[in-house]
Amino acid sequence: NSRPAANGETGFTTSRDMRLFFVDPDEKDLTARQKAWIEGYLNQVEQSIYGPNFTSPTQGYARYLDVDSFIDHHWLVESTKNIDGFRYSCYLTKDRGGKLKVEPAWDWNLSFGNADYYDAWYTSEWYYTLLRDTEVCWFSRLAEDADFRSLTGRGVTGSIGGRQVALGNRTLFEELEVELGTLFDRAEE
Repeated sequence: NSRPAANGETGFTTSRDMRLFFVDPDEKDLTARQKAWIEGYLNQVEQSIYGPNFTSPTQGYARYLDVDSFIDHHWLVESTKNIDGFRYSCYLTKDRGGKLKVEPAWDWNLSFGNADYYDAWYTSEWYYTLLRDTEVCWFSRLAEDADFRSLTGRGVTGSIGGRQVALGNRTLFEELEVELGTLFDRAEE
């Protein structure tokens, strides 16, 4: 799809039909060789994610992705139910010699239940499961890896307010509600 973006730039479409645009540097400031390298790299990323050895630390997604960055982004988007966080408002960055990161996080105008689509108002459901294949849908595939799932906290216990709890969207929101209630009670004293 070569339909230009609002600024006239075309970006590119990955081998799995995900449409991406250049932001910094602007597309007009990149050479053809740089654009080809970025497109090729992201196609390699997708091949590693959807390939048969995707869980391999040396041949799979961990070879290309800064996994901690993807975990952090997963939690930021899921815990705020940021409906555009995996779809349109998602920056991918890569430093020379580094791995692909999802950063910086931004654009929370359609979060915290402030959207009437993609089940945004439900705090007990995962959002990444609703993604279409043409969006930054890698999280659906990454969730098939037990190691990635354990890093996202599903089935893992953690500490909130000094109490051990099983983490997950529903539990996380319930525990935050308790903690916020305690803080408000203290503020009223």
